[in-house]
Amino acid sequence: MKESPFFRIYLEEAEERGLEQGERKGTIESILALLGAQFQPEAVQTLKPALESIDDLQHLKQLLLAAPHVQTLEAFIQTVQK
Repeated sequence: MKESPFFRIYLEEAEERGLEQGERKGTIESILALLGAQFQPEAVQTLKPALESIDDLQHLKQLLLAAPHVQTLEAFIQTVQK
């Protein structure tokens, strides 16, 4: 049975979305791990819903780079809200 070009494109797009979702999830988990090493882990976990609501992978990557440099958890929260 021969696959249609439409079906092939659909599968490729679904795979890309899955890869991006996996990368987003991994980035969020990395942010939480970095912050959890610096601050109270229970308080850090309260940020998870806010981070999960961010669709822009580039923004999440910027937050990942900022996480080890923040002085307080409140400062990171302000960075998330920008």
